[in-house]
Amino acid sequence: MERPGTPDDLAFGHRDGHVDGLDRDVEITRRLIARFGQQLPTDAVRAVVHASRADLTAGCAPATALPELLERCAAQRLTALAASTPVREPPP
Repeated sequence: MERPGTPDDLAFGHRDGHVDGLDRDVEITRRLIARFGQQLPTDAVRAVVHASRADLTAGCAPATALPELLERCAAQRLTALAASTPVREPPP
């Protein structure tokens, strides 16, 4: 039996209670960690993705455009952050 989406589900682009939006966020976060992981800590990438999502949903971005906008917004912010952060040395 399917349950109707809650307001939180709908705000994040979920339909009928499914968490497709969260799955997309995980994939976006993984791609950005792969792209910026040598320059920034994983926690920083996750925090930027989370903050970007919050900013985009507060700005009433259409749910259908949210995944693309989220990845673009987070990547732009991470690029700026990486440029202002000293290069990380790999662990021994």
